[in-house]
Amino acid sequence: MNDTYNWHSPTDKRIVKDDTIMSSKTATLAGVTFEDLVVTLGQPNCQDDPGKVRWSWGFRVLPSTSPMAIWDWKGSANRNSWSIYGNCKQWAELFPEATITSL
Repeated sequence: MNDTYNWHSPTDKRIVKDDTIMSSKTATLAGVTFEDLVVTLGQPNCQDDPGKVRWSWGFRVLPSTSPMAIWDWKGSANRNSWSIYGNCKQWAELFPEATITSL
């Protein structure tokens, strides 16, 4: 997947979708809607467990090469709550309005 998005931040970092990222939950991101995610990350780009996950994204925020992922686990998006993988500081920069709870 080679979709690239310009994230309008003070440093103009770029988001590059990566559908090869394998992840496990490291935190929860709350207070962000599906629409908020699409504005920042584009459309979901990962195939996941269809019985448990509706939407899933894998990406990197350049210039970092650290993988990041977010997904809706068993309808958690209905409560604006998402499972996330990756650096919590980077998540806070992407979604400053969100609440992040580390495991």
